[in-house]
Amino acid sequence: MKIAIIYNTMKDLSSRTALLSELLDLGYQVVAIAPFDGGEDRISALGVKCFDIRLSRWGVQPWREVGTLGVLWNLLKRERPDTVLAFTIKPIIYGSVAARLAGVPRMVSVVTGLGFMFVESSQFHRLKQNFASILYRLALRFNEKVLFQNRDDMELFLSRGVVAPSKAIRIPGSGVDTSFFSPRHGEGEEGYFLLVSRMLWDKGIELYVNAARRVRLKYPKARFLLVGPLDDNPAAIPAEILERWNSEGVIEYVGATHDVRSYLARCSVYVLPSFYREGIPRTNLEALAMGKPVVTTDMPGCRETVVDGENGILIPPRNEDALVEAMETFLKDPAIAIKMGAVSRKLAVDRFRSQTVHRLIIEAVKGATDRGGTQ
Repeated sequence: MKIAIIYNTMKDLSSRTALLSELLDLGYQVVAIAPFDGGEDRISALGVKCFDIRLSRWGVQPWREVGTLGVLWNLLKRERPDTVLAFTIKPIIYGSVAARLAGVPRMVSVVTGLGFMFVESSQFHRLKQNFASILYRLALRFNEKVLFQNRDDMELFLSRGVVAPSKAIRIPGSGVDTSFFSPRHGEGEEGYFLLVSRMLWDKGIELYVNAARRVRLKYPKARFLLVGPLDDNPAAIPAEILERWNSEGVIEYVGATHDVRSYLARCSVYVLPSFYREGIPRTNLEALAMGKPVVTTDMPGCRETVVDGENGILIPPRNEDALVEAMETFLKDPAIAIKMGAVSRKLAVDRFRSQTVHRLIIEAVKGATDRGGTQ
């Protein structure tokens, strides 16, 4: 059996090499379709056949989008997979339509979060939400199963009639390798906060910086680290602003890294004040697995990683005062971080292990293979 996986970038897909390996071990031929951006070498090394496509992550340019749809149709027609598995909005929408036109028997999609569009309530954003819902509804009717990374996204799609209840399955995010990400006893430093993210305003990074500035007035020894790459998103934070914050000394921005474990090991508290509709933030899961308490927002996806007061603190989105108060909680009593961190580790092992997520995805793919396509 052959499965084609469509993703927004090869680099993002390369974070799922364990899933690709499991599919290969089960005897599937695996084809990866995504824009080449450096991750394709790691994927090809597994024995996966990779194809480059032009796919803009941001905005819609009609003729270019039609061209992308045509390329996908041609690829799928030529490769003739038995199943297409798509992740993120454009691969889901274009992949579902192209698979249908190419006569692919089965389609499974994974909704990895709804982003900023489904947060704002202005008339313009409501129009965009309605348009996206129409496109999703069109695409997902060709899917046998649709997997959602959090309860909020699944309930929204069900309430809007975007997906049939019989097709919807909830999975616990992307999962986390609890062996690779595991506690390192004795390495955590008191008063050491960490945020790992792409440098986007929507991730609450400015809120983190402003809160850090206020906390350091009372606790000058507290440290606030910021780790992650620059981005080409329209909501990206310019490099000069990051440099200004760094020069001010309020945070330490270290840029991108291939392995966040050393930073997670050193921190005492992980923070992600995102006001973006995440699937389930991968960095939150990695922090849980490393035995760290998490301060995050009471937002779709984010809220699923924290039992408030047990393994971390949930704060309202865009609430700087609440973030300052949460950070000071750990500075007033550092022992709380150790206690909550132990609960985080247990939560990661019990609920968010990557093996659990992979099993659910593979069951959906195998179920589609066993039962045939939908009409």
